[in-house]
Amino acid sequence: MVNHSYSWKRFWCPRTGQIDLSDEGYLYDPEPQYGYGHNPDIVSFASITPLPCLALLGEPGIGKSHEMQTQYEFAKSQTAGSGDAYLFFNLRDFQTDERLCRKVFEHPTFRAWRDGSHRLHLYLDSLDEGLLTITVLATLLIEELKGYPVDRLSLRIACRTAVWPAPLEDGLRSLWGDEVVSVYELAPLRRIDVQTAAQHHGFNTNIFLREVDQRGAVPLAIKPVTLNFLLNIYRRNGQLLLTRTALYLDGCRLLLPVNLSVMICLYAAACWGNHSCSHCWLSSTTFKMPSALLPVGLQLIPLCF
Repeated sequence: MVNHSYSWKRFWCPRTGQIDLSDEGYLYDPEPQYGYGHNPDIVSFASITPLPCLALLGEPGIGKSHEMQTQYEFAKSQTAGSGDAYLFFNLRDFQTDERLCRKVFEHPTFRAWRDGSHRLHLYLDSLDEGLLTITVLATLLIEELKGYPVDRLSLRIACRTAVWPAPLEDGLRSLWGDEVVSVYELAPLRRIDVQTAAQHHGFNTNIFLREVDQRGAVPLAIKPVTLNFLLNIYRRNGQLLLTRTALYLDGCRLLLPVNLSVMICLYAAACWGNHSCSHCWLSSTTFKMPSALLPVGLQLIPLCF
């Protein structure tokens, strides 16, 4: 399955805010000309860029890594010549704490910032995946950062909402101060975003969105990873499958060989996100997952065939 990049404008919500999905399950467009009154807590990334310490959270498959990379590249291009320095690391790439410290804190750009007087913008993606191999990652980051001038550091760190470590947040607040550390979650897609993706593939957007609605697939359409498999199914079959279960199973066939962890995203979406999935035993079939990938101690994920 091929993933595509679309010209979406994504939005963020403070952890204590509310996300309005009353546009028939899509994010109610927070742009002023559409529905600011429906989503007053939702903001663009540009409005939170000045904040020095940002925790950027989101559900699996919501598009955190893509947004992190996009914002990193955009910030670099906008401040060229300012003297600021930029670094981007994907924490899932490190298998040991020694290697992480060497690659990040001994990087020439990092050392030049440490010894200089300019600002460093440090982007750390996939904290949740980094924790799978470096279990002490949260405390390691705090202990390392304690020795550096954080008043000249802008930190952006991305993680899945469910596994964001409270000790890391407490440590960040102790370094920067409560009023400086902010936690935001990436909001789902708007209807116009799904229309843009369908149009990119040459589909009739009205027909595609009507099928998404008729098949009860809006919860799948509002996440980029599951929207992509809906688009692939539609391109392959000329229509969406008749039931949510059939869509889910077909998506698993497409995605499971590529990325095992996506199964969790698909399963959660198929069960409508906040639904108590522990009671969805529609068959005795189970899928064994690595324990680190499972939410809150669950050892088996039931496949709702």
